[in-house]
Amino acid sequence: FTIPPDPSRPLDVFLEDYFRDFGNSGINRDEHAIPCFGRAQVQRFLLSPPRPVSCSGVSMGTHAAVVRYLQTMWEEMRRPIYTKQCLLHDQAFHNMLLWTGRLSPVRAWSNERGPVTTVGWPEHLYRDRFGRVLNRDGELVHVVHQYDRRKELQATLGSRYALVKEPEAPPRTAAPTDTTAALVSGWPQAVAARTSS
Repeated sequence: FTIPPDPSRPLDVFLEDYFRDFGNSGINRDEHAIPCFGRAQVQRFLLSPPRPVSCSGVSMGTHAAVVRYLQTMWEEMRRPIYTKQCLLHDQAFHNMLLWTGRLSPVRAWSNERGPVTTVGWPEHLYRDRFGRVLNRDGELVHVVHQYDRRKELQATLGSRYALVKEPEAPPRTAAPTDTTAALVSGWPQAVAARTSS
């Protein structure tokens, strides 16, 4: 999927539910961040005021922005001051770098209004009549992250998009399908994508 680019903020990160911040998320604060950075650093950068938790499971951007993000994460995580236990939690590093400004320029999308929703935590979930997940503005979300943590989504999405042990390779001559046109024109029609010459 694509989201409108913002040249001034080429890296996109996605926040978790607005109720989940470092003030009330014990796992992110006490189990991940404090063991890595200590109470004083966590208090200064993640708790004054309590910052929203950004999920490290989905980050995207331009090629250059993603390479820079990975380099920044790697440079921080490879410092010899961190324990092996601390290095298990990339989310702590992701958030510390985000909230200290080291990932800037960055665009942080709200879980409630963005194109990605992380559904492991929130109690509310918006769906349309087809069972697709929507954001609060009623827009179809492009990525449903952590759906495996919600039983009602596992039952529907999990069965609809079941994993195949040995997927069949697509033919080399297969043309891409414009599924947007198919949904607008009426399911299950598909229209071959037009390519410009």
